[in-house]
Amino acid sequence: MILLRKLLSYFSLKWGILLIAVIDIVICVVGLYDTEKLDNEAWYYCMLSAYSSHITGCSLLIIAVFLNKRILVLLYLVTIIIRLIYTSAIFIWMNVTHSYRPTLCILEYLILISLYFWFCAYSWYKALGIESSLEAESASSSQKGNNTQAT
Repeated sequence: MILLRKLLSYFSLKWGILLIAVIDIVICVVGLYDTEKLDNEAWYYCMLSAYSSHITGCSLLIIAVFLNKRILVLLYLVTIIIRLIYTSAIFIWMNVTHSYRPTLCILEYLILISLYFWFCAYSWYKALGIESSLEAESASSSQKGNNTQAT
């Protein structure tokens, strides 16, 4: 699988992930405000829970940038998938009911941007795995070198 090395060909992946987390939090806050316009109460609570959990995932992603913890990135990847599922379901529902035409365009772009954000975060998740395996490999080879020198 092809992985990204930079965000928008400009930012390094690590700092691009920080930018993604901040932008995603802003998108979620705007989305929380926009969910008040939903007619169906069930959709409202679904989107409220999806956006709230995703804001938590974004906060963990910000922490992951500074701590280089893969598990925190994984939590973000899960929450963005949940948000994508709910956003796609609302997009389909709005198409069926022919409501909120301007919102449909926003939802369509949100889905595309979220897919790109997910791909960037996944690339960084894999990069962290490669770094940790290289560190473990170098640590084990240095231990072997120390053991052979001691004998």
